[in-house]
This record gives sequence, structure tokens and C-alpha cells, in this order.
Amino acid sequence: MKSARTILSHGVALLCLTLLATSARAQNPETVIVEVALFSQPSSRLLPAEPADLDWADQAVVLRETVNSQVREIDTTRHELNDEMDRLSRQGYRLQLHKGWTQPVGLDTPVAVTDTDSPAASLGTEPQRVQGLVGLDQRSGLEASVSFWLNHVAADGSLVTERIEQTRKLRLDETHYLDHPSLGILIRVRAN
Repeated sequence: MKSARTILSHGVALLCLTLLATSARAQNPETVIVEVALFSQPSSRLLPAEPADLDWADQAVVLRETVNSQVREIDTTRHELNDEMDRLSRQGYRLQLHKGWTQPVGLDTPVAVTDTDSPAASLGTEPQRVQGLVGLDQRSGLEASVSFWLNHVAADGSLVTERIEQTRKLRLDETHYLDHPSLGILIRVRAN
């Protein structure tokens, strides 16, 4: 019969191994929540750019259309960037898009997001008001590659597009700011 001390030491060892495994998963999770917020800078001059190609999302998982069970939009109650966006709004910044979703860290294709809630959003070959691609890579540490297009209809009915495109090293559970003269992005990646 095992002594209470032996049983207790095995229990403590098992608890330590469980805590180490949980800690390792938190530092290198298999699935993450990605949250992005695109906003316009106050009083900034529009910097026109080329609009997105018609096939801009062909090589991506389209968030609003995906049947991929590994990529799912999260409920807005789980967003963690709300306080930052409220603070920026009070300073005159305009929120253009705020999305969050779960995805595997090793997903080889970017996730395409759009502003489908906007009345200006359209279907078919016409661009939506906001179009974005967010890709994660973990080969040399966590890195995000983002491309966002913000489309405006000018007074003469023509399309004016702004674009922000950056690649940035990220740390889990930290909010990162991607800067541009007329746009900005907050991005946060956390363990699911």
C-alpha cells in the first residue's frame, strides 16, 4: 500500500506537469483570437491609393462566408479593444471597422474581413467600404501581415481608396498600433 506521502508527491508532480503544459499552451497556443480595429485619423488628408483587385480575397478565408470551422467570428461582447477605441473616438478618430475571430495559429492563408454592416457595402464586383486581409505567421515568432483598403465615394461619384499595408512582430496579449498618415490599426492576438 502506498503511503500518503507517495500519493501526495505524485499528485503534486501531476499538478506541476499540468500547470507547465497549460502555461506552454498559453505562450504557444494552437488557436488564437485575432482582433483588429481600423480607424481614420482626425483632420488628416486623404492619401489616394490603388483600390483592391477584384480578386483581392480569392486566396483568403473570407470571414463572413467561411465554412471553415477553425475560423469563426467572435461575439462583440468578447472584444477587448473597445476601451481603446472609445478613447480614440473621444479624441476625434473615426472607427471604420472592428472585427474579432478565432483561428489556428498555423493557418496558411490570410483572413479577409469586410465592413458588411455598412449601408455603403455592396455585393458583386463593386468594392466594399472596408476590405482587409490579416495573415499570421509563427515561423520566426508571431508576426502579422495586414492590408486594408478604405473606399470613399467622392462627390462626383468616383471611388477614392486609402490603403494601409504593414507587417509587424506581435506579442500575445498586447495591443499593437500600426500607423499611417490617414489611417491606423489596432491589432491584438490572444490565446483562445
